[in-house]
Amino acid sequence: MRRVGVLFAGAENDPNQQADQAKFSDALRGSGWTQGPNITVDYRWAAGDLRRIQMFAKELVDLKPDLLVGQSTPVVRHSRAKRKRYR
Repeated sequence: MRRVGVLFAGAENDPNQQADQAKFSDALRGSGWTQGPNITVDYRWAAGDLRRIQMFAKELVDLKPDLLVGQSTPVVRHSRAKRKRYR
């Protein structure tokens, strides 16, 4: 079982964020990855809050995923910083 952590910068109820999540899920399915049988995807939404980005970046890194996906520059920057600290 593989684990993927995904951190979106926006809010979970934002239609654009929902569309991005659906596209990501569709792309995984198209590549043979199905939530449950062979992959676990942990989604987090920061709702534009830098403190939430930092908190969720740490939380996702602590889950030790096989892949981290970040949607924006601040998300990627904080995820990389957290990952370096926990290696």
